[in-house]
Amino acid sequence: RRDELEALGFEKFKGVQVARSNAALASTQHNETVTTLRDEMEHLRVEKFQAAQEERSKAATEVKELKETSSALRQELEHLRFDKQEAVQQEIAKGAAVALQLQETAATLRGELEAQKFDLTTESQQNESRHQLLTQKLQETIIELRTKLEEKQA
Repeated sequence: RRDELEALGFEKFKGVQVARSNAALASTQHNETVTTLRDEMEHLRVEKFQAAQEERSKAATEVKELKETSSALRQELEHLRFDKQEAVQQEIAKGAAVALQLQETAATLRGELEAQKFDLTTESQQNESRHQLLTQKLQETIIELRTKLEEKQA
């Protein structure tokens, strides 16, 4: 009878140890999952930041190029105005036609430049909105996965 009690006590002890081991394993797996999710979230934050930086860099580069182009066009326009003055002295009628054509070209170029600048700003804002929406969706997915994991563990 005493042997039976000892065997029964040993079996209970063994069962407790197995339960503790399973609980520790489940806790370890939960911690690993949380760590993995955190790493993925951080990775996504870094990717979003890098993408935003790239977009800003591209936008800044394009704006710089547009400003340089605009400056070059202005310089060219100034040069053409000087040439126009010489042409007006030589031929008044021919000079007036050239001046009108140059003014129309300048207005068209300015209009195109403004349109490109507006398009770039709009595209940048859309990209930022997309990045924010993606981040929000990813955060919602993480919350949903955590909730499901907690429900399974409960």
